[in-house]
Amino acid sequence: MGSNAKRKTSSSFLGNVLTPSFYLVLLTALTTSYHYLSSHHAEVDSYLGGPRVRSFENFETFYKRVYREQHANDHNRYLHFFGTTLVLAYAASEPLLLVAATMAVVVGLNVYELTYMFKHGALEGAAMLLTYLVLSRALLRSLSQPLLPLLLGYGCAWVGHFFLEGNKPATFTYAVFSFMGDFRMWWEIVGELGRRMLG
Repeated sequence: MGSNAKRKTSSSFLGNVLTPSFYLVLLTALTTSYHYLSSHHAEVDSYLGGPRVRSFENFETFYKRVYREQHANDHNRYLHFFGTTLVLAYAASEPLLLVAATMAVVVGLNVYELTYMFKHGALEGAAMLLTYLVLSRALLRSLSQPLLPLLLGYGCAWVGHFFLEGNKPATFTYAVFSFMGDFRMWWEIVGELGRRMLG
């Protein structure tokens, strides 16, 4: 069999495997495992043999205790808002990026549950980034398209933290919760702006 035939066979195999139903099954499996891990803290703690150094009962607790405190500066908040708006506008033109980002969040939540004993979120962040890039590459056949939202979103956010708020982004400790927090804060600011315009 020639090299062209081998290449064609492997690409058709990948085309058959990397289908929407494959991602749906994978998302379901990851969501189920996250639910199990997050609801069986004591057993996971015992198995992994360490205290929960980076532990919050849920995203809501993290958001109230850490995220809001790290985004007290209005200029930083609005720079985050601007960056997240650019990301959402870009993703609206390429909805498959939302599929990759959603999968990255689910993977990040699972990795968080397995690496809470570390003082940093490096593994969690790396798993999210790898998931996002691999799935984006598989779905869009491009690596440049998924990089632009990362540069827009994190670029604005990190400028806000380092130069306006004067603190370290929560991304380095709580990668997945910090990512989710950006969108939660975006929604809250939309609500604030709507109330100002209407009232």
